[in-house]
Amino acid sequence: MKEDFTFKEKNVCFGITEIKGTYRISNDTIFFENVKPGKQENLKYEFGVIEELEHYTKDQFALKLYTDKKDTIGFCYFVAQNKLKIKPVKGPTK
Repeated sequence: MKEDFTFKEKNVCFGITEIKGTYRISNDTIFFENVKPGKQENLKYEFGVIEELEHYTKDQFALKLYTDKKDTIGFCYFVAQNKLKIKPVKGPTK
């Protein structure tokens, strides 16, 4: 995620694919928009939040992504740097 409100996800599994798009932030939620899927890929996640991890070693925060409002599990990417100054939510989101 970049300061110009663009993002790129690179997946390296049986080849390399990229998903590109834009995002917007509303309160503590990041919404993904204008998504351009790569080869045989589509963005599964509509929105995400940066969450402070309860138990962490190297990484204190994670970007937790959700497919829709009914998704209660989500998928996490560990956050090494938060240069965008997005405030994390405390503890697990449900």
